Amino acid sequence: MQGVFQNVSGRWFQMQHKYFFNEGVDSNYEYPPGYTVKSIPDQISILQKHLGGIITDFSFDEEALKIKYPEGYDGQYALINWKAFGISYEDAVNIAIEACACAYDNNFINRREGALGPDRLRWVERDQKVWELICAKQDNNAIIIVPCQTGLLHRGRSAKEVRLKMEDTKKEFGLNLLDVLSIIITHKNRLQSDTDLRISCIGNNYSPGANDCSPQHPFLFYDWAGVNLLTVLNSQPHATSGPATAFNPYSEAS
Repeated sequence: MQGVFQNVSGRWFQMQHKYFFNEGVDSNYEYPPGYTVKSIPDQISILQKHLGGIITDFSFDEEALKIKYPEGYDGQYALINWKAFGISYEDAVNIAIEACACAYDNNFINRREGALGPDRLRWVERDQKVWELICAKQDNNAIIIVPCQTGLLHRGRSAKEVRLKMEDTKKEFGLNLLDVLSIIITHKNRLQSDTDLRISCIGNNYSPGANDCSPQHPFLFYDWAGVNLLTVLNSQPHATSGPATAFNPYSEAS
């Protein structure tokens, strides 16, 4: 009977895995009209403007500019290495939120203000390992150059489904909140209307109760008040949004 139970259990797991691979809803949300990714020097110049008082070194690996990536990505983004702040990851996130609010002339609403410490905001372990690998390959510079897409490739899909797909392909990893804040600081036109595709930061999990349960992830969107930071369920797909991911050029599978 034990063998039968193991077989049935195995089939059940495969069914669950397939189910989440087909989880999602139709979406016709897009990026803003004419949205394009700025050059890396332009992006770094903007980051210097808003974070130059905190980060003094904005070096990056020029070889990373040669990275080739599949179709479906927005382009190369300049992401901040949290270690450049010289503080914890969570503190770096909160400083980046302040910089983002400044970049948007305070039209930025943090709906999780005071609740983004390590007891609630958690890095997805797999994504953290990939990020550390990329940082090491790029000499742990303050700016890490990575091909990213900010939702269009996976629009209408849940965080859970996209994470399962990434486990299979090993070519992508989820962007965390600091990554996406870097992007919207340098690309203010990415979120400028309530009809723009919203951004799910699936490189993080979020625990509303500051306990072992982390069923949510950060979520950025625009409404009448400006840009909003909220958290949403990992298992729920949204027609209005898409999980943001990056290409891992150093994966053996890529």
